[in-house]
Amino acid sequence: MTRVQLPLRSQAENGAQLCFRCGLCCDGSVFDRTPLSTEEVERAQTYGLEVMTVIGVDGSQASSAQQPCPLYRDGRCSTHGDWRPAACSAYACRLLDSYLVGERSLDACLDVILTMRETVKEVAAQSLRDDAADSRQTPESLLARAALQRLEHKYFIRGGRPSA
Repeated sequence: MTRVQLPLRSQAENGAQLCFRCGLCCDGSVFDRTPLSTEEVERAQTYGLEVMTVIGVDGSQASSAQQPCPLYRDGRCSTHGDWRPAACSAYACRLLDSYLVGERSLDACLDVILTMRETVKEVAAQSLRDDAADSRQTPESLLARAALQRLEHKYFIRGGRPSA
């Protein structure tokens, strides 16, 4: 694999350059919810996040905010400088990692993001067609979903959901 020499900037700047042009972890494309710690629930609600709390049979609670995140606006988190869930701060996708270590150029990463967005649209369109036909999933729908899962796991998901 060829390494790409990145310009001399901080890793955070390089990461932001990619993240601000992506947002798939915020817009509901990759995740359907964001985990919240017990301490974050009230603050999340004050920012208008729709919070769901599930109580386990053992009495444990797990809270999360629904995706797409309403705080994601104009390519970035609108509360980034003030507050965002710990899971958001901690999350870094595989695509970002490969960019930061120079395994992929920004253009190559943007190509992956474009492919992911097109696949998300195709899955949504197939779902609408399946619903309109009031039928089971078509082979095309199943293939589109499989392609989406492959992209998610190859580039975006690290062993499951982001954790708080």
